[in-house]
Amino acid sequence: MEVLKKSIVIIYVILVIALAFVKSYNSWYMITLWGSLSLLGAIYLFIRAKRKTTLLLHLSFLVILAGATVTHFTQKKGTIHLREGEPMAYFLDEEERIYKFSYQLRLDSFEIEYEADGKEERDYLSYVTVLPSGEHHVISMNNILHLGQSRFYQSSYDEDRRGSILIVNRDPYGIPVTYAGYLMMGISFLLIILRKGNRRILLGALGLTAIVIALFSLKKYDMPVLKTWLLPVHVSLIISSYVLLLLSIWKRRVLPIAIAFLACGIFVGAYWANISWGTYWSWDPKEVWALITMMVYAAPLHTTSLPRFRSDRFYRIYMILAFLCVLMTYFGVNYLLGGMHSYN
Repeated sequence: MEVLKKSIVIIYVILVIALAFVKSYNSWYMITLWGSLSLLGAIYLFIRAKRKTTLLLHLSFLVILAGATVTHFTQKKGTIHLREGEPMAYFLDEEERIYKFSYQLRLDSFEIEYEADGKEERDYLSYVTVLPSGEHHVISMNNILHLGQSRFYQSSYDEDRRGSILIVNRDPYGIPVTYAGYLMMGISFLLIILRKGNRRILLGALGLTAIVIALFSLKKYDMPVLKTWLLPVHVSLIISSYVLLLLSIWKRRVLPIAIAFLACGIFVGAYWANISWGTYWSWDPKEVWALITMMVYAAPLHTTSLPRFRSDRFYRIYMILAFLCVLMTYFGVNYLLGGMHSYN
């Protein structure tokens, strides 16, 4: 058992370091690391897990990884370029491979919707018809079209505004499994927090999140993809988690709630990405570092397996150093790495 525990810790540390420095997140060695951690973790859980809530929480991570694995091996993603009045019955992936539909999609018109001032763009809309059924649909930012196992997302458009480029994604199996894992995780976090008697801290954290949501809701954003209720919720959960992680340096009881809020923020971001970018996880630098932050802060929760964290001195030194991950995620990624979250 001791060998198993040490193996899990070693793989966990290697994985966190790899996430921070490698770029080939879908490479064979990264898949091997995730797979090894999942297998050994599952074995350790079923042998040592004593509480049902703790078992449920760790099982949720395994389910999320299982969903990601299914997505990796079964997902089909590409683009379709529509021109007005020209029906299309296929899309192309990154390697120019053709995937056919059992129907045709025709662009009837493309339109840019403006704010009341007539200058600021509010949305991009593609009016399409499905043939031969004749169904009419509108595809816009954060408003996807479901047809069978395919989902269509507004991506770009032609300069003459007579053409539209859509992202097409087929992932009917991975998404439900992954979302089920997130649901299990949310339920288990709530049960653990209530079991530990942190109700006042939880209410305070929810109050902080509500205040931040209200403040973010007052701000106007000039990009159509950002004009959704998901933005203030996603950002507020993440910011609240960072505040709580800072407080957890002095108050250990705050740490489970902080991680729970961070996990919920990541999930809301994944859901939002799924309806705007065509995938719930794209290994964007901001996503990766949010994951690294959560994994780094998860370690002090395991005082049984990692007895060093029982020492208040060691715990506080670790937590101060761990906050560097928060700073990297919030500031460093924007200035050093960029990515899909760099809207400016």
